[in-house]
Amino acid sequence: MNKFFSFLLLLLVLESFAQAPDRFVFNRFGKINGLAADDAVSVAQDAEGYIWIATGNGLQRYDGKRFITFRHNAADPNSLPTSNIAFVLLDKKGRLWVECEGSRIGIFDTKSFRYTPARISLPEEARRNELLRITADADNTLQMIVANYGVITYHEQRNEFSAAFNKAKAPDGSIAGDIRKNGQQNSYWVTHAKGIDLFDASTQRFVPRSSMPMLVTINRKLEEEKAMGPIYTFTDQHGVLRMQLWSNKQVGPDLLSYDTRSHQLLSYKINMDELIGSYHDLNGTLEQRNGDLWVYGAPLFARFNRQKGKFEDVRNESLREHGLDIEKVYHLFEDREENIWVASSNGLYVFNPSAQVFTNMPNRRNDNRKYNHAPESILQRADGTIYVSAWGAGIFAYDPAFNILPNPFFPSPRQNDAISVWDMLERKNGEIWMGMQGGSLRIYDMLQRTHKELHLGVFEKHTLRQVREAPNGDIWIGTQAGLILKCKGGNWKDTSSFSIVQRVKGNIMQLLPDQKGNVWACSDRDGLYRINAASGRIEEHFSEKGPEGKRLNSGGATNIMQVNDSTMLVASGWLHILNTRTSTFRYITPDHGLPPSAVVSFVKDLKGFIWIGLLDGICRYDMRTNLVSTFGSEDGVVNDHCQPNAARLLHDGRILFGTTSDLLVVDPNKIIIPEKKPPVTIASFFVSNKPLRVDSLLQLKKITLPHYNNSLTIDLSTLTYTHTYGIVYQLVGVDKDWQMSANKQAMYNYLAPGTYTFRTRIWQENDGSKKVTELTIVITPPFWGSWWFYGLLLLCGLAILYFIDKNRISRIKQTQELRTDIALNLHQDVNTTLNNINLLSEMARIKADNDVDRSKELIDRISEKSNSMIVAMDDVLWAIDPANDTMEKMALRLREYTDTLRLRYDAEINTQADKKIRKLKLDMKRRYGLFVVFKEALRCLVEYMGGRKTQIQLSLSHHQLSLKIKDETALDQDHPMLQGSVDAMRARAEEMNALLDIQTDKHGADIVLQIPLQ
Repeated sequence: MNKFFSFLLLLLVLESFAQAPDRFVFNRFGKINGLAADDAVSVAQDAEGYIWIATGNGLQRYDGKRFITFRHNAADPNSLPTSNIAFVLLDKKGRLWVECEGSRIGIFDTKSFRYTPARISLPEEARRNELLRITADADNTLQMIVANYGVITYHEQRNEFSAAFNKAKAPDGSIAGDIRKNGQQNSYWVTHAKGIDLFDASTQRFVPRSSMPMLVTINRKLEEEKAMGPIYTFTDQHGVLRMQLWSNKQVGPDLLSYDTRSHQLLSYKINMDELIGSYHDLNGTLEQRNGDLWVYGAPLFARFNRQKGKFEDVRNESLREHGLDIEKVYHLFEDREENIWVASSNGLYVFNPSAQVFTNMPNRRNDNRKYNHAPESILQRADGTIYVSAWGAGIFAYDPAFNILPNPFFPSPRQNDAISVWDMLERKNGEIWMGMQGGSLRIYDMLQRTHKELHLGVFEKHTLRQVREAPNGDIWIGTQAGLILKCKGGNWKDTSSFSIVQRVKGNIMQLLPDQKGNVWACSDRDGLYRINAASGRIEEHFSEKGPEGKRLNSGGATNIMQVNDSTMLVASGWLHILNTRTSTFRYITPDHGLPPSAVVSFVKDLKGFIWIGLLDGICRYDMRTNLVSTFGSEDGVVNDHCQPNAARLLHDGRILFGTTSDLLVVDPNKIIIPEKKPPVTIASFFVSNKPLRVDSLLQLKKITLPHYNNSLTIDLSTLTYTHTYGIVYQLVGVDKDWQMSANKQAMYNYLAPGTYTFRTRIWQENDGSKKVTELTIVITPPFWGSWWFYGLLLLCGLAILYFIDKNRISRIKQTQELRTDIALNLHQDVNTTLNNINLLSEMARIKADNDVDRSKELIDRISEKSNSMIVAMDDVLWAIDPANDTMEKMALRLREYTDTLRLRYDAEINTQADKKIRKLKLDMKRRYGLFVVFKEALRCLVEYMGGRKTQIQLSLSHHQLSLKIKDETALDQDHPMLQGSVDAMRARAEEMNALLDIQTDKHGADIVLQIPLQ
């Protein structure tokens, strides 16, 4: 008998869910998040999965992350003819038809983004008439209805729309108002001014109306309504013929249906008038692949309830909360995931009716108040009753169908005000223990319907946040201030059974007694503790300190759950998987697909999946595959800001989460994850923040980029809009392993020249297929990094070495020639001097006996000649020494010579040298020539002319070295030694390509030498 009543209760629960009005959640796109305009008028999906949207400000493509907009470009003849797009349609050949403002239509190539117009042939009087949307029949016949004219059909070979290509004419030979294929049969519904008929294409004749009760019934209705033939006729999956009708007897459109099985004609005019309450337009109908039927218009958005046989408005409170205060719905479109895209005057919306398995429910009582208080604890009793405690709002009671039940704890709604119950525990003896705000423990006996509230000193007036029962019957209590208490055997009537076991820092967020005699305690500020239940001693403490694998991600822990004998789940920012045997953690982080928010609660469902509540998000973790699946508004979630520890697995397998303002319920059995995983598409490709045309790149399979364009950003997408998948990527040559893409994007900066292979796929372990999308990327080296440049550098290096060696040999040769020249000069001087010495010696020998004075004079001249020859040889040796290249060495040599003259002739010789010439280096020829000129000039002025006041100046300017010697004594042109010195100076100046200027008058003499340095 009990089983029968349990079964009956389950049926009632299921019936209550089936009859509950649907409350869909919509995702909205507007200008604020990428839509080109705040109204969208039409939607289509191409073969790859991209969503195409017609707006008044351009045609857009959406990949799940980014919008790309195409507009008219006057400079591009292949662009759209206008940016005001009226409608889009993808035909069965994969062509995207775009209807533009001004009655223009054509095909937009989704790969090359080129627009090809199609011709529209109309008589002159109809060319300005409005074009209604383009449609495609089951056999891909493309048609458009021209207002106040009729239907026109597309001819493939002629690329033209014309009534001449229609499948049929009206029975009177006029142009049909509309032509629709009759399901899979070779016949067509033809509407015209006098009604609707069926044209048999095989016989090329109309079926007599009298032979078909359907035609008789429908045409009788048309005559009664004084209406023309209907438009947009189609037969749905249930064999019902549906059509739109404008009547001259009624205000507004009508939707008719004829059931071919019951031969019943129904009108939904009254039904839709009741929904709207005012005048409305009917823009169209959508039949989903699952058979659901929708109607839309202005302002109309409804779904057909087959059980009730009428349309139900889906514009509920949830829609208004999310901004969908619809004025007009222009178009509904179902994509390949069964998402419905709503093109409206208030933006673009998307939702999936079959995938919205989550439901947010506010807490309610029978007082018509709306409670937005955050749930703190959830308890489902053994009899199925659900109790929810909420901060400051007491306790709410529901049956398993969430029908409101009487509250046995606080019966009056007002009694619940300002009551905060932090935790609830049901014991096997029927007692309900409640941890209360303010430091009391409330115990309710469900059998006796009595309660007792304990205010014990051992609680120290701290809020009791956690109440848990150990396998041995002990009750463990955690408080707001870090107290961990135990009630021995759960004997609350003996107050001495309560004792403080431990004091830790922070608030106790969760307690978990295990089967091994341990109590695990989570502190929001001091991590996780393992306490020996018998001794009360802390056996282990995990905090944010310690080595990797031994520490928590954050300073606190908010929840813990036992998975099996050796595995615990811990919430501490990330999800931590604790191996109790090794006391080590494995971390599940955003790199693994976990939403970037803190984990606050988790529940294990009946299939072993871990459902995780986060401060901002809901997800499911599969411990077998390490796969994280996230859920959001596309799944029906309105509020996913979960409360710590407010999560519960219900007896029937559903999961209940407490959020910041309501309850969130989900049935895991209704979650359908497609077995066939989509490939990952490269949706956008940016090079140095400049977008490239992805479709062209993917056809190439290889991208070649110059070295200066080596920063890449790659957007990735599965082109799915309901199911979310983790995406991994790898750039072979850079990444050692697969990288998790947290934001569906891969970024690489400053890639070195080389060839790389970019790979991406769905992230799912144990997936044998692992469809991988690959793209080869080549970064060409700069010209200075190419092989030919290195070869050129090698040749240039060899050439430079050759010229350096050639120059070295040339300098050696020049030096050798100079030395030879100096040696020849020296040889000549020495030879002359030796001859003179020999001659003078012979003369001195002859005169030695008879002319002693003359002999002495000759000996003195011999001595003078010998000394001069020694000085000259010393000068030559100094000049050819490379150590004397600098002007500093030259200055020292000149100073030695001037000092010798100054002492010998008591002359005043002043020398001034420019500081810039100190580091100047001269070659051997210039060094020797400068010294010879300097020496001969001073010899002429001081030694020969007897000058006693000589000024010497050395300067550097305009790439030439200047030597200026000035004396107040004039040069005596008749002096026998003067001409020889002057000739020597001129010879040296000529050898250096220098300028020598000698000026003399009665006021003195000037000798100027200018030596070019280049």
